[in-house]
Amino acid sequence: MWADSSGYKACPVTVSIPTLKRLKFCRSEDFYEGKFHEYEDYDEENIKKGVSLSFDNPNLVYLEYSDVIVDKYKQVRFDSLVEANLGLRKNQAEPDKINVTKLLMGLHNLKILYLSNDILEVLACCRERIPVFDNLLELTIKTTPYVGWKSLQPLLKSYPSLETLVFEGLHHKYTKKCGDKDGCLCKYENDLGAKKKNVRTCLT
Repeated sequence: MWADSSGYKACPVTVSIPTLKRLKFCRSEDFYEGKFHEYEDYDEENIKKGVSLSFDNPNLVYLEYSDVIVDKYKQVRFDSLVEANLGLRKNQAEPDKINVTKLLMGLHNLKILYLSNDILEVLACCRERIPVFDNLLELTIKTTPYVGWKSLQPLLKSYPSLETLVFEGLHHKYTKKCGDKDGCLCKYENDLGAKKKNVRTCLT
């Protein structure tokens, strides 16, 4: 989504194609591969600063969206969306100002959803409750040892009709809430029942 003439400056973006069926929107695809660091004017904060996005695609059935969370989602309309692959990551400079509620509400008709490990961090920093996805049937979550499961419990509660849950890896970052009844969905135990950090995790 970046042209050479833009100098990687932020700008408002609108995607509105009424007949569109499939969309791959990777505004910062190079960022995920570490290529932005090759540019002299690379600045993660400036890439995100001042950016607003609008999606108006009523007939879209498939969405692949990879990006740093932007300042504002002005409009999100995906009336016919069936499947989405989300690879969103938070802005490290302003982790407490993340709000993707409007984006998620625009995806409420989904039946199949794939979430990257980065979006678990995004959801953990959200200021508002995750909206309910009544139609979602299949969910795949990618996990890594570097991301906590703080958002996993409220996330799963938002999918009341879920039939299939797939974890790509079953890893997470150990935190002080691990093992707490209301803090984390993991449980660490050794043969004596004591908590232990260097063992595999399990959902409870």
